[in-house]
Amino acid sequence: MRLYTRFSSVSVSATKIYNMHDEKVHHDFFPNVSYVAKPPKTQNFKPVSIKINSFGIRGPELKAKGHYRVINIGDSIIEAREVNFEDTFGERLNRYFKGKMEFISHGISSWAPTTEFSWIYHKGIGLKPDEINLFLYVNDFFRCNLGDKTDEYYRKDVIYDGIIPVGYRHSYSSPPSLRDKFIPFRHRIKLYTFITGKIVALHFLKDPIVEEMILLSKHENEWPQDFKQNIDATIDVVLNLNNFLLSKNIKLNVLMAPAGFAWQNETFLVYAGNPAFTVTQEGIEQYLRKKLEAQDIRYIELRKSFSSYKEKNPKDHLFNYNNTHWNVKGHEIVFDVLRDEYERR
Repeated sequence: MRLYTRFSSVSVSATKIYNMHDEKVHHDFFPNVSYVAKPPKTQNFKPVSIKINSFGIRGPELKAKGHYRVINIGDSIIEAREVNFEDTFGERLNRYFKGKMEFISHGISSWAPTTEFSWIYHKGIGLKPDEINLFLYVNDFFRCNLGDKTDEYYRKDVIYDGIIPVGYRHSYSSPPSLRDKFIPFRHRIKLYTFITGKIVALHFLKDPIVEEMILLSKHENEWPQDFKQNIDATIDVVLNLNNFLLSKNIKLNVLMAPAGFAWQNETFLVYAGNPAFTVTQEGIEQYLRKKLEAQDIRYIELRKSFSSYKEKNPKDHLFNYNNTHWNVKGHEIVFDVLRDEYERR
């Protein structure tokens, strides 16, 4: 199942590079560490050498600011542990705009807007950015009864100074989520497969995480009240971040990272007995864009570029096999979008 199990694509030894008890940003890389990201049995990307510099960011040591500087920040999509560093969209942008602009990319598995705000406050501002590209992902908007790494979960754990999330209490023990009550869904599938020898979901085996994704694909008028309240609270984090950055004369752009669930050949998600199940994120994208544009925050569209490419090249893959992260070609499309964005200016 291509679901959102945290650290699902990291070898056990790789988790040693994460400081899971960072009081300021919840969790982040340890500085000055290296490891090789190896694919688990369910995935097929080639091993990738990962080097974390002394600032705690993937890549070589940072140099003093020399040009207009942009920070790309997000979760494991930006961390991109399945892709060589030079193939990531951020490094492609650095090569293309060399001598004119410079890009720093930082992504941590399981981050969400609140923890990203914390990192920007404590560390990102010190890099003197002129602009920040905040990459959001569909699971940022999940309610925390589905897991303990949603933005709602971080908001319950955070320590604020006004609107700024400055620290975390680290209450890691949380009540069982809907996903893990009784027999977790992934174990039910394994049990059924073991008994029947068939890799298929019974019609009554509906994963609550997929149910949440289906809700996010729908128009806001179809959202339950508590669902919409959580989404508004998550978007408020982004709006507060924008207000903080405006006070520092820093521009914020927001991007919604496309997920492979929208295309049949990018996922083998079987849901309610349907082996061709797909789900988009149009509902949350439209709602987010409306909220951002009301505050004059630039929303940079990515999904339409992915869809346009898939229409012309339906057999090509933009995501790693059995993994929600972009492959090299996916990073190339993101590069194309941002290259055009900055060239227009």
